[in-house]
Amino acid sequence: MLRIGCLYPILLITLCLSSVAQSVHIAAVVNAGNPARDISMSALRDFFQCEKLYWHSGPRAMIFTRQTDSPEHRVMLRRLYSMDQAEYEKLWVIKQMHGETSCHVTELPSKGMLLEGLRSYPGAIGLIRESDLTPEMKVLTVDGKHLADSGYPLQDGGKP
Repeated sequence: MLRIGCLYPILLITLCLSSVAQSVHIAAVVNAGNPARDISMSALRDFFQCEKLYWHSGPRAMIFTRQTDSPEHRVMLRRLYSMDQAEYEKLWVIKQMHGETSCHVTELPSKGMLLEGLRSYPGAIGLIRESDLTPEMKVLTVDGKHLADSGYPLQDGGKP
């Protein structure tokens, strides 16, 4: 009986460690009317850094992500900015000081608000975790890779 009792804590620790090690896939999503199907990491970076303001199809980009402590925000910082939170905040202060604020990233507290943003703005683009996707969201492939593909570039391995 002592052996079985010792196995439960080991099993619990193993399960906890395996769930921490799993990465969360983050989807790049756009307004349903956007004709885009795929986006390069380079173009995604350009949109999120406000280097690119318009889609080829014409509408102005509106950029959405989730709040600061979310996997979406961590992926945005790591993969699209290569910065930590302090550097990111400093970048936007500098952009403001130079009058480069005609574009910004809107941080939203819920997937419902993100969905509403996607519905409301033809040029909307956002980041959302795979588990929060709804049928109304149009998911882009990134560099030709789907969420489930090996090497998909928008992943969050957890907090640094």
